[in-house]
Amino acid sequence: MSVEFNKLRYFYDYYKFHVLAIILLLYFVINITHGLLFRKDIILNIGLVNVNLSDQASLVISDNFITTLTIDDAKVQLYDNLYIKNNPTEEEYEITYASHLKLLATINAQQLDIVIMDDSSLNYFSENDFLYSLDELSSNSSLQNHLLTIDDTSSVIEITNSPLMSKFNFNGNLYLGIIKNCSNKDTVLTFLNYLYP
Repeated sequence: MSVEFNKLRYFYDYYKFHVLAIILLLYFVINITHGLLFRKDIILNIGLVNVNLSDQASLVISDNFITTLTIDDAKVQLYDNLYIKNNPTEEEYEITYASHLKLLATINAQQLDIVIMDDSSLNYFSENDFLYSLDELSSNSSLQNHLLTIDDTSSVIEITNSPLMSKFNFNGNLYLGIIKNCSNKDTVLTFLNYLYP
């Protein structure tokens, strides 16, 4: 064996754990520093229930909205792939059950501000008394024209034909409801005025 190989073998045998520890330490330091420097605060949480938005429609309600606010370190959190069905088939049961649990967890943790839903999930939210009454939230006449009162305590806004969403040709109607215990009410109002300027 050559002298160089013996030196490498010696280095590997005696210093492999030291080198590995230094690499791991550097990884964690770089990862934490990157997280602190480029972290974005979530200013709005939107749940998409029984709704599949295209990439462009998702950009309209997330990144484009943030751009209008001119806030650099903010983002909109989208909870997608949520499915609620009253009588799910055997194949749909697991997905519906998991979505139901995720919705309840995010609502209880105050991590859901807005839900965008279809006709079938509208009943679920109104029956469980999750939605806020929008009558008292905004005096914007464009919003009032699209307001749909569900019962005495909750209402939604039909957003299918809003200036920003109408270009996406949805099957059926889309409704926007505000969760009663939402933690970002000011941003929600700004978002409503963004959809209906």
